[in-house]
Amino acid sequence: MSRSSVFILTSFLISSSALAQEDLKQQIFEKVFGNAVILSPEMVQQVNEGEAGKRHYVDKDGDGIPEEVWFIDTALRHPEEMRPVLVRAIDEDGDLREGLQPDLDSDLYVADWKADGTVDAVLDYTDVDGDNDLDEMGSYFWDKGGSWLERPSVRVWWGRDEGDDNLLWYDVGYTYSQPLCQYRTHFGGAETFVNFGIGLEDEVWTPFFENPFLFYDHDFDNVTE
Repeated sequence: MSRSSVFILTSFLISSSALAQEDLKQQIFEKVFGNAVILSPEMVQQVNEGEAGKRHYVDKDGDGIPEEVWFIDTALRHPEEMRPVLVRAIDEDGDLREGLQPDLDSDLYVADWKADGTVDAVLDYTDVDGDNDLDEMGSYFWDKGGSWLERPSVRVWWGRDEGDDNLLWYDVGYTYSQPLCQYRTHFGGAETFVNFGIGLEDEVWTPFFENPFLFYDHDFDNVTE
């Protein structure tokens, strides 16, 4: 076999492996989030062809109130290797309006790095007590396997704001990066967080590390004792 043939075959195998990984990643995200992470090719094209940062609102039932908004996130904190970062923000508490931004109390953010039509990360914000501020958040990301969980999985850092200071995790590209996020993430005060992973054939989530991580603030000064 000639060198050129070997190169072509190797390139094909690498490309096929990468595509298989992307397909598996999409399948596991769909296992967790269902249709929320299936990105409409028409919307992906519309957002890509539009002005970066422009909000594209979607009103599915025609009642004048949008259920979601799509956009290219131009925030400077997102690393260049993730750009353009296409976002589908789904309103989960009915307060999204045309011209307004999605919020951090009960919305789901689906992030597509490179805006290629496949999901790469998901941030889920939850307002548990109905006071319109952040109580819980989950940062869901892809793990190709071989590190903590041998099989490919979607993993999550899930945090709860026990002290009600409305401060939780910082993100870049809608995911957590320890070098970029650790010192901007709120681990102080009274907080709880855990880490889990789930594979395509798994029926339950697998815990990691020293779960749970618990932070106590006995005198309510927002500093962990």
